[in-house]
Amino acid sequence: MSWSAFDTFTDPDAYHAAISSAYARSRSDGVVTARGNFRADFARIQLDRVLLRHARETLPRTAYSAMDPRQFLIAFTTDPRQQIYVSGLELVPDAIVVFRAASEGYNRYVSASRWSGIALPHEDVAAAGGR
Repeated sequence: MSWSAFDTFTDPDAYHAAISSAYARSRSDGVVTARGNFRADFARIQLDRVLLRHARETLPRTAYSAMDPRQFLIAFTTDPRQQIYVSGLELVPDAIVVFRAASEGYNRYVSASRWSGIALPHEDVAAAGGR
């Protein structure tokens, strides 16, 4: 069944809980690393077998993420001026990151950020020739 949701968060813990709840067995924990008023706009669109997500955050943060073992996530930034580090490596503009099923790691958002992601079921990716 298809659905969509758009939420605005001023509490970072509630925001991370919403990121985690987007996938049944995923987890996201984080901490804001600068002073100021936190705000995150988080949109989700669930299609038949694909989940689209987009977020805009006002403050830098560090996050730990653990992927649902049934999902792959393709993520990318939507602002070429921001700095994001994924497992210690800088995500350069126009690059994408593939989080494999059951992968986990730390991400650091150096400034306010905008990011998007596309989650696919593991069996769809494996059937297309991915591992």
